[in-house]
Amino acid sequence: MGNSASAREAFDKMDTDKSGELDFEEIKAAVAAMGEDPDDDRIRRYIEDHDTDGNGTLDFAEFEGLAAQIAAGPDAPPPEPP
Repeated sequence: MGNSASAREAFDKMDTDKSGELDFEEIKAAVAAMGEDPDDDRIRRYIEDHDTDGNGTLDFAEFEGLAAQIAAGPDAPPPEPP
């Protein structure tokens, strides 16, 4: 994601229930819409790697980390723990 405004726009589009957080199904649907394989293990790994508060969903700040990892490519390492 190039900037915070485009990241926010993408997040809001993915947040279909407008909860302010992305759950497993919302992330899976977004990954599929991007033409990527929405493998359940991959989605769980994305959540585990970026869910810094441990609630099982990604808020906007956590999503920005995921977006950066996806933009960096499939071989990019997950983020360092906080």
